[in-house]
Amino acid sequence: MNCKPGDLAITTTRGRSIDVATPGILGRVVEVVRAASSHEVFVSTAGARFQFTGTSPAWVVKSRDLLPWKSGAGPNAGQVHFFHERPVQDAVLLPLGGVPVHDEQHDEVPA
Repeated sequence: MNCKPGDLAITTTRGRSIDVATPGILGRVVEVVRAASSHEVFVSTAGARFQFTGTSPAWVVKSRDLLPWKSGAGPNAGQVHFFHERPVQDAVLLPLGGVPVHDEQHDEVPA
């Protein structure tokens, strides 16, 4: 698994995923909330119900902005809906990391 709950990650085109087909999902910075469960149902801001049927590892993520999800089947097929939280496959998430920033850097040479 690339991520763990609490991580910030960016959505990429790594791996093969239905997420790549959703306009506006690539390059999003998201927070990993928890592992996604197969057959879990997510409700869009418009009230449309989407069932996650993925078989590869995935995370439920959230973002500051609404997250798009393009339906692949059912009565909403081909439509893009927006969610506060939605599943994203682990393979397309790239964790963001870096050096912690402190007020005082202990490894700096005094001037």
